[in-house]
Amino acid sequence: MPKNSSQQPKIQYVANAPSNIAFLKYWGKDGKQWASNDSISMTLSKCETITQATDSSDDRVYLHGEYLNTDSKHGRKIYRHLQFLRTIVGVEQALEIHSHNTFPLACGIASSASGMAALTIAALACWTRSSNLTELAAAGYPLAKLAALARQGSGSACRSFWGGIVQWERGDSPATQRTYQLMPANDWQLADVIVCAQSPVSKDISSSAGHALAQTSPLFTVRRQGMPEKIKHFRQALQQHDFVQLGMLIEAEALEFIQVMATSTPPLSYLTQDLYDLLAFVRACRQRDNLPAYFTVDAGAAVHIICVADVAEQIRQKIQRNFHNFMIIVDKIGAVPRLHSRPAGQDSN
Repeated sequence: MPKNSSQQPKIQYVANAPSNIAFLKYWGKDGKQWASNDSISMTLSKCETITQATDSSDDRVYLHGEYLNTDSKHGRKIYRHLQFLRTIVGVEQALEIHSHNTFPLACGIASSASGMAALTIAALACWTRSSNLTELAAAGYPLAKLAALARQGSGSACRSFWGGIVQWERGDSPATQRTYQLMPANDWQLADVIVCAQSPVSKDISSSAGHALAQTSPLFTVRRQGMPEKIKHFRQALQQHDFVQLGMLIEAEALEFIQVMATSTPPLSYLTQDLYDLLAFVRACRQRDNLPAYFTVDAGAAVHIICVADVAEQIRQKIQRNFHNFMIIVDKIGAVPRLHSRPAGQDSN
């Protein structure tokens, strides 16, 4: 239970949580936050959410400095998750939440994953007076439990707790699903060159709605049947550090993901024509210039180009020379979330 804080000075609890990009996609659900299939992802490093939680007389949430009420899209999701966490911990204490991303919103990077991960850590840290992840684990919230709680706010958030390469295993029931690390961040220096529109692109169909539509695709059942074999090949490529094999699997999975969405009812696509042109450009660079890079996509208007870290800058320059209407973020494989506390009012580093 949280410690009595009535005589303690006001402290701010600050959580940094990374986003992640799925190599093997989570698409479709069999129940509330129960994925239809396993997924495998790479934790990012620079693309993260930083969330600060402080005791308050009532819940107040600020995203990038803007106050969010319960009627806003992001506000509804955040306030709902805060209330869920409050019932889990058994507290009534309200919180003031300040959150921001190190990357633009709605640019095709999974801000809900990093956002719900950071919110879960910061809120629980404030309620339990835990100044780091070790203290939070001692208070009854180790990484595995944090991941399971964050997943209730956004399914892919559970993959943001382990660092490196992560597998989300669906299990035989919602209660038996789990996430765990397949490879630490320092084991293989992989990079993600993220290419997205200069201006945020709003989704006509949300990711949540897209998950609901997945099973209307005639390809969905076939996809599920092939998952065990696909997972085996992904794990083999990772264990053997076989980048060519891994890249081919990543790209084939991205194309299958696109086709499942395109054959749903109604069909959906999150990519613009310019981004489709970029997919062809990445393949041409690989074939013509022998550049080891493979694309993947997510439920957003962005392309993620996976490569070894040594060639990430070369890829960025090629894209910048040939495409002039994109924002490019060069990121790399990252580690676990971070947590610290400080007197309220101090600026975040």
